[in-house]
Amino acid sequence: MSSSPSVHTKSLQWSRSAPGWIKGNVDASVHTANGLAAIGGVMRDANGNWIVGFTRPVGRCSVLLAELWALHDMLARTWSFDFRRVVIETDCLEKWDLVVCHSPRTCNLLANMLATWGRLNSQGVLTLSSPPSSLLAVVEAEKNGSRINPLELQGWYGNVAAVCFALREDRVAVELLEMVSDATEPVGIG
Repeated sequence: MSSSPSVHTKSLQWSRSAPGWIKGNVDASVHTANGLAAIGGVMRDANGNWIVGFTRPVGRCSVLLAELWALHDMLARTWSFDFRRVVIETDCLEKWDLVVCHSPRTCNLLANMLATWGRLNSQGVLTLSSPPSSLLAVVEAEKNGSRINPLELQGWYGNVAAVCFALREDRVAVELLEMVSDATEPVGIG
């Protein structure tokens, strides 16, 4: 098993993925006159063999948004095929270097708490320019690499669970309470 793929961007031809990895290539096409966009992609094994390809219209949107749809669709397909070691390449002119990797919940605590909170948000996207006061202790602990005692989070999750019960989201509330009920060891950050 290869520890990580080599990502190269200098060559002008397609290259294979490292052994044990799947290569996904995605692209978007946006018509300049009417703004209609479509996406396409192909997934290949380490020998360059075709696994699956896809194409679909995504409506009127920017090139960047269409590229993001292509990434989304490729990730969904790799997941459905049960591939977990994947390199995805795109030629998007909106240049970025992106690394996506697994992080256990204990190292992804703020994002988990925001996602949990988001399940209660019926207003759609909520952009926070600063952290909610109820999360400040977690922000500081993660920033400083401190350990967090999960028992200290029971209050936060308990408050969110109480709101869930009030909104008749019993399944979510029970899940939240279970997340902290067995907590006894401090959580390492970073």
